[in-house]
Amino acid sequence: MSKVVSIIIPTYNMEAYLQKCLSSLLIPSLNKIEVLVVNDGSHDRSLEIAQGFAERYPESFIVIDKKNGNYGSCVNIGLATATGQYVKVLDADDSFITENFEQMVGVMEKTDTDLIITDFIKDHVDGEKRHISYKFPANKILNFSDVCHDDDFRTLWMHAVAYKRENLLRIGYHQTEGISYTDQEWVFLPMTTVRTLYYLPLPVYDYLLGREGQTMTGDVYYRNFGQNITCTCTMLDELASLSDISTEMRDVLHRKLYGRIKLIYKNCLVRCKDFDIRELIVLDDKLHTTSEELYRRSDEIRLSRPLFCYRYIRMWRRNHDSRLLRLIISAYRMTKSI
Repeated sequence: MSKVVSIIIPTYNMEAYLQKCLSSLLIPSLNKIEVLVVNDGSHDRSLEIAQGFAERYPESFIVIDKKNGNYGSCVNIGLATATGQYVKVLDADDSFITENFEQMVGVMEKTDTDLIITDFIKDHVDGEKRHISYKFPANKILNFSDVCHDDDFRTLWMHAVAYKRENLLRIGYHQTEGISYTDQEWVFLPMTTVRTLYYLPLPVYDYLLGREGQTMTGDVYYRNFGQNITCTCTMLDELASLSDISTEMRDVLHRKLYGRIKLIYKNCLVRCKDFDIRELIVLDDKLHTTSEELYRRSDEIRLSRPLFCYRYIRMWRRNHDSRLLRLIISAYRMTKSI
């Protein structure tokens, strides 16, 4: 029986979470799904747990055991192995809301579209939950041009999306390997394949936040922030290589990148006191050579309004060691700590 959807689960030392993750996929229509657990050289019981599910449910669970290559390498080998009509990524420390996942599979089975969007839950370890939903027209096929101007579309997270698999294969999609934070790439280049989409207003993905050692946790996030820069440079190269895309699609990609650029410069120049500025210089040079439009737009970004309306990126570009800029940033930090 052909599979409706393939779920790719990158897994590295997730024995504390993997049982819950995989159990959340045990839907009544289990024979319609394919679960690809990609063990990325784990040193704990992750492989054993995954193999247990593969033994109990061989028609649906497949284990791929490989040497460590980080997140993108898991997505790449999963995509190369997948056979489902659609493909979705699920992190091993997260889970699906089982009954809603079943409904999503039902929609996928009778729907032929490039992208399926669902809601998701931000589930913090301290008990706080936040339902992330969208304003798209629901439960029908939409044209890309109907929603592409909506900010909700620009800010889609990987947790919300499932793509038609054949589209990703057609563009030769390949995620950056060896680093973290490449989930941002999953909602960038694959978007160029989207002509139609379907919005199911149900939370399917439960995104766990706040666990110790998580890549999005404060110290880990800032310590590895340079990997965000590497991903953004990849995305800039991808944008520069695209010649045959619509003006609307180019605008979507520009808006996505502009949001990342604002975040990166703010983190590197303002929030992170010990960041190696040489990494930001690499991004700045890449931005200048690949997208003059984004470079000019970022030149106009102000630190804050109304007290700190300085074009701080422009100031930094003119003089990386500007004493005035250091004073402005120090004053800005003080106001934020009051």
